[in-house]
Amino acid sequence: MYARLWRVYAAPMKPAPQYLYLGKHMFFASPELAEEFQKHIETLMEKAQHHGHLDTKENQLFYATNTHSARVPVREGHSKDTPGITALDLRIAIRVEALWDKWLEQGKAKLPPPGTTDSGIEVRNIVGFGISALRKSENPTPPSS
Repeated sequence: MYARLWRVYAAPMKPAPQYLYLGKHMFFASPELAEEFQKHIETLMEKAQHHGHLDTKENQLFYATNTHSARVPVREGHSKDTPGITALDLRIAIRVEALWDKWLEQGKAKLPPPGTTDSGIEVRNIVGFGISALRKSENPTPPSS
C-alpha cells in the first residue's frame, strides 16, 4: 500500500497515546468527480459497516480509516481497545484503491503532481508521519510527545 501512496497518520489524543489511521490523498479531474468518488467510498463504508474520515477540497479527496476497537497489549495476557489499524482497514483500503485504479484508467482520477507530498486538505488533528496533513497556511503546532 505504501507504494500506492497510502500512509499512516496519527491523531494525537491527550493524555492517551496517538491513534493511528491508514489514509490516502487522491486527485481527480474535477471537483464533481471527487464528490462522486466520495459517495462511492461512503457506499463501501456502509456495506462494510466500517466508517472512516473523508474530506474534499476542490478536485482532491482525503480518506483515512481505523478500527475504534483495535486490541493492543497492555501487559502480558491483558489487552484493551484502542483505535488503530487492523486487517479490516486494510481490506477497505484495498477496495478503495481498486476503485481509484479504475477511475485512473478512465481518466476520472489523476496521479499527484511530481514532488507533491500531500493534497493540502485540512485533516483536523491527523498528522502524517513524514508529511504534513494540515493545510500549510494554518501553521499548526506539532503535537506534544
